[in-house]
Amino acid sequence: ARAAAALAAGREGRARARAGSLALRRLLRGHRQAQKDAGKEAAATLGFSSALAAYGAFFIPKAYGTSIALTGGVTGALFVFIGFYISCLAVTWWFYSGKNAEIAC
Repeated sequence: ARAAAALAAGREGRARARAGSLALRRLLRGHRQAQKDAGKEAAATLGFSSALAAYGAFFIPKAYGTSIALTGGVTGALFVFIGFYISCLAVTWWFYSGKNAEIAC
């Protein structure tokens, strides 16, 4: 009777180990896919950010030149930049820190 019980316990243990191993393989497969997806998303974000930065290298000097041509100084361009940065802060706050934020911080 003891030998049969030990044999049954051994079978149960091996079955649990196989089930656990299968679950671990599924988890690791999902983790690897998540890492691949994250790499693709990071590359897309970097490309988009770089494109915006390239526009900045054109528009900032252009804004200074236009402001100097219209007013004789850079004050107008600086006020436009300040307004833009305040709007960026407001949008960021609204979407990430506001009361009804979709993605709360």
